[in-house]
Amino acid sequence: MTVLCSATVSHGIALALKDCAASQDVLRDKAEAVELMKEVMTQISVAPQYPEQIATLTFVQECLMTVRALLLGWDTAPWKLLQAPLPRMAELESGTMWEIKHPSRARFHEEVKASIQFMESHALTLHGEPWDWLLRFLHTLDYNLL
Repeated sequence: MTVLCSATVSHGIALALKDCAASQDVLRDKAEAVELMKEVMTQISVAPQYPEQIATLTFVQECLMTVRALLLGWDTAPWKLLQAPLPRMAELESGTMWEIKHPSRARFHEEVKASIQFMESHALTLHGEPWDWLLRFLHTLDYNLL
């Protein structure tokens, strides 16, 4: 069984995003886009009877937080990072499993669409787990917000 580690996953993506940044401004823009995706994920509340899905959402948030820290050059010594091992990416299906906490449905939908656009524009870099899971879930959010 493969176990995902947020620090390992995040380092590879951060390096790839840094490599394709033409300037410090572009790099900061990428870090802000990653922060927006993290904020989108913090607006999702998973029902307590779904612990695997809660762990998956937490894992994705940790990955996004770590990628942003690496892009901005923050101190990311391994002992300072959250490192949540995850045996599998549990799907967050529509219905009663999760709900949106954001106070403005329209504003949240704009943030979701911006996150999808960023991920799709970096599809060659942001692939594999947890990025494939995140893009699927963002599309689920987009559909549910229409």
